[in-house]
Amino acid sequence: MNSLEPLADAFPRRLFCASAEERLALFQEAEAALVSLWDKAAELGADETSLWIADGEGGCLEALWHAGRQGGHGDAVLGFRQPLDRGFISMVFLHQQAFSDHDIAQQAQHDVSLDQVAEVTTHSMLALPFGVEGDVLGVWSLVVLKPGASVFASNDAKDAQEWLQTWEVSTFEPLVEQMMMSLPDAKGGAE
Repeated sequence: MNSLEPLADAFPRRLFCASAEERLALFQEAEAALVSLWDKAAELGADETSLWIADGEGGCLEALWHAGRQGGHGDAVLGFRQPLDRGFISMVFLHQQAFSDHDIAQQAQHDVSLDQVAEVTTHSMLALPFGVEGDVLGVWSLVVLKPGASVFASNDAKDAQEWLQTWEVSTFEPLVEQMMMSLPDAKGGAE
């Protein structure tokens, strides 16, 4: 990696030079570092949570890590590519602002594509931008799938955002630096 190139630019570019299988494997290997995301999501009342990374070319967000109660719907979620021109997680990424609401399935901006693939209905969502070195790389989404279940409280977004900022520095940035060691460079070879 060019030492002058910001990590926020180099990581997505190199991550998406790798195959889809290699990307998913890289995040599976990092499960121990990522499990704290699920712990926080469960504490906030989520049924499932996903980490979405922008493809580096501005086209989509890809779900590269997922966890949930009884395993969640990871088979449907992992590798799912969400176009940036629709859906709430795309809005969070593009505007770099947290989003929290309930009755998601009833809202026109909700993209039902993933719900259809996973055969679920998203009822509540909390989504937050995250990144490295102050640059947004993706979105952390937390969802409630049960109708009538408790929704995220008004202060949950603020609490989650503060927690996420600490997690980015203490866990995610070192993880990204570690992942960079096994990612292909722009020419397709490992560093």
